[in-house]
Amino acid sequence: MPVSLSEREKVLLIALGAVVLVILTGWGLRSLAGYQHDLTVQLDSDRDALNQLKALDTTVGPTGAPRAVPRSLAATMEDLLSRTGMRDRLQLNPVTQTGKVQSMEVKAEQLTLDEMVRLVYAMENPDIPIQIDQFEIGPSFRDKQLLRVSIRVVAQS
Repeated sequence: MPVSLSEREKVLLIALGAVVLVILTGWGLRSLAGYQHDLTVQLDSDRDALNQLKALDTTVGPTGAPRAVPRSLAATMEDLLSRTGMRDRLQLNPVTQTGKVQSMEVKAEQLTLDEMVRLVYAMENPDIPIQIDQFEIGPSFRDKQLLRVSIRVVAQS
């Protein structure tokens, strides 16, 4: 039994549908605007936190110590070798510089294994901006119990 609607009823149903559609669209857009505002506030907060971290990163090194002012590789190596207590037993070859990269070779004829490990550990310390580029090790010519070590280090200037 098909229901037949008059023209007036059809217009009222279409108008009612349009009103419901407008109300639902307005409610949806209002919800999206609220989500957009919340996300904008969160994004601004995250940007502020990131800027604070970047500012902190430029003043503090990886271990929490104040970041050192950049200086020459020779001065850095002299300081490192003095701190390890092996300055008098090691030979520093002259610094070569190509572009922004400085390099230096550290040589020792008679190091114990413990001294060599302590030296390498000091060079790999994250507060010192150098990297080991080449590492050669062998028995000393004078005493086979000791080591002959040659280490090339590089640093960005």
